[in-house]
Amino acid sequence: MVSNDTTVKASGKTAEEVVVRLNAGVHRINTELASLRLPTNAAKTKVIIFVSLRSTKKSHHITPISMGGTIIEELSCIKHLGVLIDKNLQWDEQFKAIQRNATFGIAKFNRAKGA
Repeated sequence: MVSNDTTVKASGKTAEEVVVRLNAGVHRINTELASLRLPTNAAKTKVIIFVSLRSTKKSHHITPISMGGTIIEELSCIKHLGVLIDKNLQWDEQFKAIQRNATFGIAKFNRAKGA
């Protein structure tokens, strides 16, 4: 048995406050999964911190988010349940992915139609 697609959510007034809460949440989940003998993989774990466009200059944090002593990679865009979301909650990457998939599908259809 494995644990897949576990999500930890935290909010706060500052990025540093969010990071402290995320670290606590990750530690609790890691401890609980270990007690259930479910493996975790810090190398496959990713984090994204959402910020409002008004506070992007104030969103920098120093403390890394870690799991079992391994620093978790922070991404600016992440795929969650099939949807690409960026840290500013902009949908550009999702729209680009939809456009790529549609273009690929149309090209595939045209090749099949021509054959």
